[in-house]
Amino acid sequence: MACRSHQQALPGRPPPAGRGRSRLDLIGGAIGQRFAIAHPERVRRLMIIDTVSYDSWPSETWRKIIEEQVEEHMQLPREAFDALLTRQLEMTVADGAATMTGDVLDAYLAPHRSAPGRVSFFEHQVRHYDSRYTEEITDQLASLTMPVRILWGERDQWQPLTYARQLVEDIPGARLTVIPGAGHFVMEDAPERVTEEILDFLADQRVGHCAPDAHGLLITGVTP
Repeated sequence: MACRSHQQALPGRPPPAGRGRSRLDLIGGAIGQRFAIAHPERVRRLMIIDTVSYDSWPSETWRKIIEEQVEEHMQLPREAFDALLTRQLEMTVADGAATMTGDVLDAYLAPHRSAPGRVSFFEHQVRHYDSRYTEEITDQLASLTMPVRILWGERDQWQPLTYARQLVEDIPGARLTVIPGAGHFVMEDAPERVTEEILDFLADQRVGHCAPDAHGLLITGVTP
């Protein structure tokens, strides 16, 4: 599902029983940006982590696949697919194959072990890599008035730090935290530091429950 579809799906979720529509703390990426812009009255604060933005995506590798080779890649045998995805995953962490190996690597490859899983990866994920979803909101970033924190890996190869600095310039009052030595998957490279930053982000919130929702965003309801 594309970014716009995810963003449109969130507002329609019914509020908890016995409560009105609560404001949200969002932790996410492009979908979080789009939701906060479209529904600022629903968002108390926003944290974005190593997100796609502007024209930062897709990479040349994925762009070529999307434009010329999607159908061909859907038919890749498991060994060839694993090799392709492993090369990409090794770029997401600072020390490459030293981290992206064994059980960690298997966890990322497991959903695509079957032929339908590999087809789904290209049909429902890669095919929708499209920077228009972030480029079309560039001029609206300045409208964000809620507190915004940006968390970024210093050595992110997929989304270079220059994009984080641009977001800080374009979002009024945004605060950037750079995690030294971390890559794109900051949660793999620096899990304790990421946890610390998220807890600090949520420190002054009185919440009874905190869990990722079906769309991959950490959404915490707070009283208006």
